[in-house]
Amino acid sequence: MPRKRTGNVATTVNGWAVELAIDQQTIQRRLTKYGMPPKPLVLYSARDVFAAIHGDREAMLLRKATAEAEQLERENLEAEKILVNVAELEPRVWGEILLPIKVEVDLVADKLAALVNPENPDAAHKILTEWSEQVIKQINEKKPAKKK
Repeated sequence: MPRKRTGNVATTVNGWAVELAIDQQTIQRRLTKYGMPPKPLVLYSARDVFAAIHGDREAMLLRKATAEAEQLERENLEAEKILVNVAELEPRVWGEILLPIKVEVDLVADKLAALVNPENPDAAHKILTEWSEQVIKQINEKKPAKKK
């Protein structure tokens, strides 16, 4: 007794060869590659024949498995806080790393003025302040633009 495959429209390999005007051996080879070796009197659905002729089931399954593995890896890394969202990271980097550096650069003039020029600390303070402002300006120019 013939087995019926998935789908509503089904016929034999010979029926599909006639209907689609494709060589019967081509359909048989593609069905075999698709994982459905053709047998006499077995009905094949339009979906299965189309997928065998036009799609690569193995490649599709590999892409799906790869995507699932990558998604699982991403979720695991996010759960372990190894991988974080940039939107979450930006305020933290600014507050914990860049802001203290900026404060220290701004204070360079106050800390070093008397050491650089003990006779005229105000002149040294002015030069060091200009230098720190220039450094901050250069850092801001190199900063990547925010994505909208």
